[in-house]
Amino acid sequence: DWFLARRILKHGDAFIVMSEEDFALMRRALPKALIKGTMHPPYDVFSRQPIPRCEAREKLGLGTDGPVLLFFGFVRHYKGLRYLVDAMPKIREKVNAHLLIVGEFWEDDRPYKDAIRKHKLDASVTIVNRYVANDQMALYFSAADVVVMPYLEATQSGVAQLAIGFERPIITTTVGGMPELLRDSEIGLIVPPADSDALADAVIRFFSEHMADSMTTNIRNTKGSSSWLPLVRLIEDLATSAPSQAS
Repeated sequence: DWFLARRILKHGDAFIVMSEEDFALMRRALPKALIKGTMHPPYDVFSRQPIPRCEAREKLGLGTDGPVLLFFGFVRHYKGLRYLVDAMPKIREKVNAHLLIVGEFWEDDRPYKDAIRKHKLDASVTIVNRYVANDQMALYFSAADVVVMPYLEATQSGVAQLAIGFERPIITTTVGGMPELLRDSEIGLIVPPADSDALADAVIRFFSEHMADSMTTNIRNTKGSSSWLPLVRLIEDLATSAPSQAS
């Protein structure tokens, strides 16, 4: 992968990265390249017509009162879903939470279903194994209290920006650009990757310390100060200043 990536990337005139980790990787791959960084802008276009939480949960057949955790997006090994499933028994000892897994499985779903059965979580986990169109996203994010992203590796995450767009707090791991996203704005909790106990403790803390309201306020403030304009300006600047491969 690294060999092929370098052969492709060397044809670029300039590069935009969205995390410090990616900046370091790009600099290692192409020491003399023109590389600029910016934050991943929030995806708020999908949340302009939110669904009331009770209505969303009713449509999904969920209870209106209990906490709901949302894992959203394609299911692949690096997303770390199995650690969230393994965290659920410990979570449910303290919090009567329901896990909503929404996204197309890009790997065999049987190990996940086996783990759910082993932990006796059949009534506490809902799986929606399909691609979710843009106009259906609001249903799932509106039903959730918090978005959980137990990633084993990442650069940045569109799912995190969807969560911000829907003003949902995030529980994620210390990989890629995730610490940068959560570091200054207190919009979620962050734990080590591949650690089900730490993940469970973070979920329990989120609900037991009633963090949702303050984090939602912080997210709203973050949205107010974030936009796509810095990325647009950076693209415009690089389009006019980057040395062309053809020159």
